[in-house]
Amino acid sequence: MGKQFNDKAKANNFVVLDIENPNSRGNSICAIGMLVIEDGTLTRKEYSLINPEDRFDRTNSEITGITESMVLNSPTLKEYWPEIGTVLSNSVIIGHNIKYDLSVLSKALYRYDMPVPAFRYVCTLELSRSLLSTPSYKLSSLLGSLGVSYDEHNALADAEAAYKLLNYLNSNFDLSSLSSNTYEYEHTLKRSLDSKLASNINDLYGIIQGINYDGIVDSLEIQFLQ
Repeated sequence: MGKQFNDKAKANNFVVLDIENPNSRGNSICAIGMLVIEDGTLTRKEYSLINPEDRFDRTNSEITGITESMVLNSPTLKEYWPEIGTVLSNSVIIGHNIKYDLSVLSKALYRYDMPVPAFRYVCTLELSRSLLSTPSYKLSSLLGSLGVSYDEHNALADAEAAYKLLNYLNSNFDLSSLSSNTYEYEHTLKRSLDSKLASNINDLYGIIQGINYDGIVDSLEIQFLQ
């Protein structure tokens, strides 16, 4: 990488992350892609489909290419978290519009009554907006302007694209004063509600939104309502 981040962002040691979610409610995950950078070198790639134990909206499946049948034998987030949780909890996380990914990840952990870390992050979307003048700040558009094409909305390919964008920005601009921010999830329901009730209300809201979207009540939704 060209110029280095300052020590606060630990420029040579970070994780590039992207996730895909199965529906519009934004509290479950169907795929995770991750790159681990240590001492400036890519040392680890992770990709896994995730069984969200949740409904798939048609629009999301059309975007990601991931359907319910594809994840039936995949680990749940609760099962997969031990493989990635430590590195994500202890690293600066980089991605394009990464606060959205961290929001979904935090809500998904909350659904399983699992501890939600305070994540440190650097957002390549925010960096691009502050450093570049361009008609579109979509990741695919930014990479396209650099002559790079990729499999958009594949979690690993999106992570790799964000890493390429970061390298470009780092090589062409002075990022010496850049430091990481912190994302801390705050559940919006009143504290007087217990966590199980809050989670159920969150799921119920998502089911209602899904039914409003496609007019379909599937067997998983009926099971939940019972």
